[in-house]
Amino acid sequence: RQALTTMSVLKIFGVMPSQPVRAVVWACTMKGLPYELVPVMPGSRKEGGSKAPEFLAMNPAGTVPVINDNGFILGESCAILTYLAQKHSWTDLYPAQLEARAKVDQFLHYHHRNTRQLTIQLFAPFARPDLGLKADRKGLDTIVSTVDAMLSRNTFVAGSQMTLADIVAYTELGQCTPQMCDIFDFTPYVHVTRWLDTMKQVPGHDEVHSMKPIPKFFAMIKQQSQEARSKL
Repeated sequence: RQALTTMSVLKIFGVMPSQPVRAVVWACTMKGLPYELVPVMPGSRKEGGSKAPEFLAMNPAGTVPVINDNGFILGESCAILTYLAQKHSWTDLYPAQLEARAKVDQFLHYHHRNTRQLTIQLFAPFARPDLGLKADRKGLDTIVSTVDAMLSRNTFVAGSQMTLADIVAYTELGQCTPQMCDIFDFTPYVHVTRWLDTMKQVPGHDEVHSMKPIPKFFAMIKQQSQEARSKL
């Protein structure tokens, strides 16, 4: 009992519109792991920003999320998710069986230069005007087709059960749907569409996606993207 009282609650640094932050918060919410969300604005050099000196001292990469787990500092959402899963024995989300875990890891590695691109090419141009990006669909249909092929073989991204791979993938793809930001049409991809509907029923989905400032922020992205399309 004394050991428990000296343990500090997990701190997650970042903001909820960030997809990697949202993935970590969703996993913690789903598993009932207490946490404190410490606001850190991505890209900002001001106090409370990810490029501010005090944050860079903690994470030289200057990205979110970062966690402080009782003094242990860790960045990169996929590393954080697998760390928490192993520490807390979340074997439903990160299987103990070697081959099943390897399939989850395979997607987490694939994610960085693939499903993550939907955010970089479609979401970030509106959400992060400071980056000077323009919305660009190039290559995205190939990526979504690949995920669709994965889901044609299994109920979930990495197999027959929902895992960390699905949480990570959904934070990128789910935000693109008409109900959220409306920036990509998944209609031609029947397996992805089925999976998106399934993921909406996962515990913690509604709670996490209603956290401030997500609804207002997504509405802003939706309006801006619709205005941009109307000018084409």
